[in-house]
Amino acid sequence: MKYLLLCLVLLLVPTTQAADTFVHVGMWSQHLDGRQGRNQTHDLLGIEYEDVLFAHFINSKKRHTYAVLNMRRDGVCSKGFCLGHAYGFFKGYRFGDYTGIVPMVLPLLSYNADTWGTDVICVLDKVCSIQFRFRL
Repeated sequence: MKYLLLCLVLLLVPTTQAADTFVHVGMWSQHLDGRQGRNQTHDLLGIEYEDVLFAHFINSKKRHTYAVLNMRRDGVCSKGFCLGHAYGFFKGYRFGDYTGIVPMVLPLLSYNADTWGTDVICVLDKVCSIQFRFRL
């Protein structure tokens, strides 16, 4: 448990960017592995403060999932689009008998406008999702 708390503290360390607060909504996915019957509408609701996203959504296997992610949109940028990555923890996925907290690092493609943005996140070669965020 102390390692989990340490990791969460590291995620919350502010970045050098200006503090912004966004609400995240939506989240639709396309599964690339050819499996049928997966949920593709995820009802994401989250709040992002200083690049840290706290979110709830329904995952592809229709399980309630909670996430804490550091959203790093400071990679290569051009005309509002940025390549970056997200890293953090998910609770709600099942791997065999394990249903605990799962760490992940995910590639991120973002579009950033003044009052809104969108993020495309892919999990290896299995699924890509899109979600929207609005500045508060």
